[in-house]
Amino acid sequence: MFGDLIHVISKTSDSKYLLVGGNNGLAKINIQTNEFHTVNYLSGKNNSKFSSVVLCVYQDKDDNLWIGTEGGRSFLL
Repeated sequence: MFGDLIHVISKTSDSKYLLVGGNNGLAKINIQTNEFHTVNYLSGKNNSKFSSVVLCVYQDKDDNLWIGTEGGRSFLL
């Protein structure tokens, strides 16, 4: 799932999800149910696949999620 390397582990501000970024993308894990899914596309945007290497994750004061990738930064709504 994450390849050979995990670059970032972060919890969302509501503490419901754990975000894990690595060489093969970003996983969003529900902390209560342990269910997870991979995130490869920006919400609501066609053809918006981001680089598979996720280096950092940041949630701003407005709860927007910023994903830093090998190819630059991406904004996840």
